[in-house]
Amino acid sequence: MAVAALEHEQSAAVSRGAHLAFLVGGERAAIPLSRVSTVVRPPEITDLPLSPRAVLGLANLRGSVTAIIGLHAAMRLPEAAITDRSRVIVLEHETPVGLLVDQLQGVVEVALDEIEPASAETPETGDILSGILRGSRHGSATLIVDLDRLLGRVFTAAARRTSTAIPARQAAERALTTTVSHERVLVSFVSDGEEYAVPITAVREIVALPATVSRVPHAQDHVLGVVTLRDRLVPLVSARALLGLPPAPAGSGGKVLVLSVEDQALVGLVVDQPREILRVEEGAVEPVPVLLARDMSGDIEGICRLDGGRRLVSIISPSHLLRSDAVVHALAVGGQQEAAMREARVGGEAETEQFITFRVGRVEYGLPIGVVDEVIGVPEQLTEIPKAPAYVAGVVNRRGTVVPVIDQRRRFDLPASEATARHIVVIALGSIRVGLMVDSVTSVLKVPADAIGPAPELSSEQSRLISRIANLGDRVVLLLSPENLASAEEVGTLAEVASGAADGPE
Repeated sequence: MAVAALEHEQSAAVSRGAHLAFLVGGERAAIPLSRVSTVVRPPEITDLPLSPRAVLGLANLRGSVTAIIGLHAAMRLPEAAITDRSRVIVLEHETPVGLLVDQLQGVVEVALDEIEPASAETPETGDILSGILRGSRHGSATLIVDLDRLLGRVFTAAARRTSTAIPARQAAERALTTTVSHERVLVSFVSDGEEYAVPITAVREIVALPATVSRVPHAQDHVLGVVTLRDRLVPLVSARALLGLPPAPAGSGGKVLVLSVEDQALVGLVVDQPREILRVEEGAVEPVPVLLARDMSGDIEGICRLDGGRRLVSIISPSHLLRSDAVVHALAVGGQQEAAMREARVGGEAETEQFITFRVGRVEYGLPIGVVDEVIGVPEQLTEIPKAPAYVAGVVNRRGTVVPVIDQRRRFDLPASEATARHIVVIALGSIRVGLMVDSVTSVLKVPADAIGPAPELSSEQSRLISRIANLGDRVVLLLSPENLASAEEVGTLAEVASGAADGPE
C-alpha cells in the first residue's frame, strides 16, 4: 500500500474500530489505525547494543532516530527474511518506534463486538492481544495486537537517573576544564614515514580523501584543490608538499585532517595516515632548532620527544598554515560561495561538542574528547591476567602505569574480531586509567549541539551506557556516557586488576 493511500484512509477512518492489518511470521495481525503515524520501506538500521532482543536497532526516519522492533521476535513468531514486501509501521508514540512486518494487508473496519477474547490457542501471543477477529467477512483469523502490552513486553523499565548523576555533557565539560594545564593533547599522523602532530583543539574532524577534488587555477604546488564538506568550502593542502617531502605514490589514498583555528576558515591537511591521540607533558616539547626553523618558515612550532627520545614528533602550527599565501589564495577562489554559505547560516557558527569516534562491529560510537587520554594500537605486550573478568582482555603498561584493557566486543556480547589492526582508547575512569579495545578509530568529530538528542530508553543497561545520539543525517553515532562505562563495583575490580598486575612479575 502506498503511504499516501494509507494517510488518506487514516484521515478518513473515524470509526474506533479502524485497524491496519498486516502479515507477520505466517499470522495475520492488526493494530488500531489511530496509533499509526506512517508506513515506510525498511531503512538502513544501526545496531544498538544492550537493547532488548526484539529491537533490531535504530534508523533515521524523516530526521528522527527511531527504534525498529522486529515484530517476529516481539510476538514470538517464526523469523522471516526482509523482502520487497516488508514494511516498517511507524507508531504515534512518545518515543519514535517502528514495527517491521512482512506485508501490509490494508485498512479494515472492525466492530468492537466482533473481537473475541484471546484464548489458549495463542499461548505465545495471548498476553499482548486485545483479542481475535474471526469470521468470513475478514477472511482468516486476525490477531488484534494491544500495542501498550507489546511495547511493555519488549522494553524493560529504564533506570531513572538520580539527581546525583552527572549528565553526559556536564561530565565532558568538567573533563575538559580539569585537563592539566601543562599538558598538550595532539593528533599525530604519518607522512612519508615521518610522524607529525597538530593540536587536537584545531581538529574539526578526520575524513577520507574525497575521490573528486576541484582544482584551483594558478595555486601553489601544495594546494591540491577545494572540496565542499558539510556546506563549507575547504581547501586541501598536501602535508607532504608543505613539509618538502616526496609526493605520495599514485592511488595511495590518504586522510584529511579538517583544521580550524579561532573560527577561521577551514583547511584540510592531507596526510598518509592518522596515527594516535597523544597527551604529552609540556616539558616534552622543545623549540625547533634555529636552522630548521628558518627552513620550515614557521610551519613547525615544536618537536615532541617521546619514549626516552627514541620517538620524535614534529608539531605543525595550524595558525601559520591558515595564514599561508597558498591557502589564502585557495580560499579567495571560492570566496563568493563561502560568503553565501555564511549568510545562510543564521546566527553564525552553531554550538558544538567534540568527540572521538570509533567502531565496534558495524556500529559507530563517540566519547567526549575531554575524557580521552590517548589512542594507541594494540601492542604486542598486552598481558593477560588470570581470574580477571571475562571482559578484560589484559593490561598494558603506559609510561609506568598499568592500564586494564576492556574488550568492547566482549562487553557488547559480539563475536571476536579477526582484525589485527585494532586500537585502544585510553580514558580516565574513576581513579584509574582504562583502555577500551575497539575495532577502529574513525575520526575526531565536532557535532552541532542541535544534532545531539537523547537515546531511546530501551533497557536500563543501554540507557545508562548510551544516553545520547548524534544524528548526522548520513550516519548515526551512539554517544557513550563516560561516567557510566563501568559501575562502582567494576571500577573497583579493574583497580584490583591493575594493582595485581603492577605487583606481579615483569
